[in-house]
Amino acid sequence: MDTDQYLNYIRVLRDREDNKGKKAGITTWSLLVALIYVVWQLIPEVPLIKADSVLIAYVVQLYGYMQITAILTIDLFRTSLQPVRRGQFGFRISLFEEKNISLIHLIALLALGLLLPTAGLHYSNEYLGIAYSSWPRIQGAINTFILLPFLLLTVIVFSVLKIYQSKTEYPSPLILVAQGNGANGLNRYIFFPISLLLWIGNAVCIYLVIQSLPSDFFSQILRVSLDSMLLILIISALLTSTKNDNTSARLEALERDIVLHELDTHTVRERIQDELLGHEAGEWLRNRVLQVRQKAESVREVTQQALELKKTILEINPEFTHEQFGRVADYTTKLQKLTTEYNSNFESLGKWLIFSIQMIKVYKDTSLENLLNDVHKQLSEVNENIKKDVINAVHEVGVAMSEVNTKRHEMGLPIIALPTWVKQ
Repeated sequence: MDTDQYLNYIRVLRDREDNKGKKAGITTWSLLVALIYVVWQLIPEVPLIKADSVLIAYVVQLYGYMQITAILTIDLFRTSLQPVRRGQFGFRISLFEEKNISLIHLIALLALGLLLPTAGLHYSNEYLGIAYSSWPRIQGAINTFILLPFLLLTVIVFSVLKIYQSKTEYPSPLILVAQGNGANGLNRYIFFPISLLLWIGNAVCIYLVIQSLPSDFFSQILRVSLDSMLLILIISALLTSTKNDNTSARLEALERDIVLHELDTHTVRERIQDELLGHEAGEWLRNRVLQVRQKAESVREVTQQALELKKTILEINPEFTHEQFGRVADYTTKLQKLTTEYNSNFESLGKWLIFSIQMIKVYKDTSLENLLNDVHKQLSEVNENIKKDVINAVHEVGVAMSEVNTKRHEMGLPIIALPTWVKQ
C-alpha cells in the first residue's frame, strides 16, 4: 500500500469509529446528560428512603440483585459475540492498549459493580430477616462464594499484568491466552453456562423482591434501586466512551502527521499497528527473532575476525607488549559488549516464549502453542550457533596468547595476562 491508500484507510477507520457511537446512540455528551438525569431523579427520593432503615434494606437488596444481573447480562452478550475460532491473523499483540488499561478504573468498577451489591445483599437479607431456606438468601450466598472470588481473581490477574508490563517490553502472555481458541472454548462452554445460571437466579430474586416490597413505598424503592444501578452502568460506559474518543484522537493525529510530515509507508504501517490495530502475533514474533538474529550476526562478524587477530598478534614482535595486549583487549572488549547485548535480547525473548508456552498448554490451544514452539526452536538454533562461534573465537584468542607467552618466556619477558572475560 502507498501513503495515499493508508490515508484513505485511516479515514475509513475514523468514520467507522465515529459511526460506532452514533449507531449505538452513545456519545460522551449523551452519557453525561443521562448521568445528570439519573442523579436528578435520584436526589429527591433519597430523603424519603433514608428516613426508614427498613426501606434502605429493601433498596440495597433490590439494587444488589439488579446490579449483578445487569453485569451478567453484559458478560453473556460479550461471550456470545466472541468468534468460535480465530483465523491465522486473528491473534493480535498491542502494547499500546495494554499500557492504557486503568487498574484503578477496573478495581473501582468491579468494587461498585460486584463487591458493593454482594456485600449489600448479605446486610439486607440479615436485616430483613430473610429465611436461610428462601431463594433470595440462597442466591445471595451463591453470589458471595462465586462472584467475590471471581472479583478478587480478576483484580489479582490485572495487577500482575500491569506489573509485568511495567517491567518488560513484551506483552503479558495473558493477552495471547485471552485471544486463544482454548480460552474462547473455556468462556463459551464453562463460564457462559455458569453466568447464565447466575443470571437466572438473580433475575428470579428480582421478581421475588419486587413482590415483597411494601406497597406504600413501592415506586420509590424501585426507582432508587434502578437509578443506582443505572448510575454505575453509565459511569462504566463513560470510561469506555473516553477510550473510544482516544482512538479517534489517535487516528486524527496519525492523519495529521501523514499530511504535514510526509511519513513514509513503513512508518505509517508501524504506527497503525502500534497505536491502533496491534501486530499480528506471527509477524510480531518474527520481527523479534529478526532483532535477535541481527544481534547474533553482529557477534558472528566479530568472531570471524579471531583468526585474523591471531595471525596479527603472532606477527608482532613479542617485545611490543602494549601493542599485543592492546589488540587483544580491544577485540575481547568489543566481543564481550556485543555478546552481552545479544544475550540480553535472547534471554528476555526466550524466557517470554517459555512462559507463554507453559500458559497456553493449560488452555490446550494447539495453534498458538505450535506458533510459539516454532519461534522458540528457531531462536534456540540461532543461540546454539552463536555460542559455538563465541567459544571458538575465544579459544583462538587464548591459543594465540599462549603462543605469544611461550615466546616471551623463552626471551625472558614477563607473561601477558589474558583479559578476565577470555579466562571465563
